[in-house]
Amino acid sequence: KRYTFNRLVALTLSLFFFGVLNAFSQSKIGHKVAESDNNFKNAVGLRAGQTSGVTYKHFFTGTEAVEFIMGVWPNSIGVAGLYEKYVPAGSIEGLNWYFGGGAHLSFRTNRLYYIYREGRYYAYRADYPGLGIGIDGVAGAEYKLPAIPLALSFDIKPFIEINNSGVIFTTFDPGLGIKLTF
Repeated sequence: KRYTFNRLVALTLSLFFFGVLNAFSQSKIGHKVAESDNNFKNAVGLRAGQTSGVTYKHFFTGTEAVEFIMGVWPNSIGVAGLYEKYVPAGSIEGLNWYFGGGAHLSFRTNRLYYIYREGRYYAYRADYPGLGIGIDGVAGAEYKLPAIPLALSFDIKPFIEINNSGVIFTTFDPGLGIKLTF
């Protein structure tokens, strides 16, 4: 029952997040959004969170970017693609809010892994091998350091995934990022 309740809470929070994101984007229709002051065109770096991995970002306008994240876990690998919209966050140069969405693919194994904790080995099994697909949202803040080619970010990237075994997985996925800009 606890498992089902946690999934229901995660799904409800994700739907709420997507609703707020949709309402915010609808309120911007017909209004010119100020140019973001990110001062870079591309960035490559690392994201630490539930989806941890290598990230690449490319701005195709001053306020719109695409970001790709390749994440690796003990029993799977995944690739996410996100469209992100940037707006300046007040009067602090280099600080921007961003929001958007995208999709991801993940590939899992059904292998047995051992974890050593507190003097004992514990077996961990990934119980559903194969392919998972999902939709992602993202909202966060990014700060481009003015003196050096470095950007720091914090975001929340909720997603809903279904795999080939019919299991639905949801999570909120907060993360920290550090990127080299060029």
